[in-house]
Amino acid sequence: MLIVVLLRFLAALLLAAALFVLVYVVVASPTLPPSRLGIRGLKRMSTLKKSALWAQLEPATRWLGTRLGGLLSPAARASLDQQITRAGDFWGITPEEVVALTLISSSFGALFGSLFSLAFSRGALYPLIGLFLCGILPYLQINGLQQERQKRVQTGLPYVIDLRAWILRDLCGRWWTRAAIRMTH
Repeated sequence: MLIVVLLRFLAALLLAAALFVLVYVVVASPTLPPSRLGIRGLKRMSTLKKSALWAQLEPATRWLGTRLGGLLSPAARASLDQQITRAGDFWGITPEEVVALTLISSSFGALFGSLFSLAFSRGALYPLIGLFLCGILPYLQINGLQQERQKRVQTGLPYVIDLRAWILRDLCGRWWTRAAIRMTH
């Protein structure tokens, strides 16, 4: 009986130490200056006006994003930045804020999983499931928008080519159109 109590105490102590180290690394990391200019700044402002949820989450996400900015490698930052840009600058969010939003949603998922586990006397697997499922939501949202935008560009591209052919036909005459048709077929 004493060993079980000591093991529980040791587990709680190790969890507290791990949380302390995590919080210390986040708070002690160097911060990056925020950028509010350009397309992302415009999208952020319009999203803040439209979405009450994002207006509530944005200050915490921005703060945590500036704290986590020093921990991201340049390669990871460039990869996330490319995904966000291909998704149409989703919510005007920066790569650091994507990581922060992932941590925030993971925390909420673990909290809801823990509450479910305690309320219905279930196992300890539910907090981990909530942590994982809610943690991938920002990535899935950005990836989905990226694919949707890519589809729109690909379906709109033939119309741009047709428009260009019409303009060339009007400018250069019919001989250019016939030559272009022969080259494409």
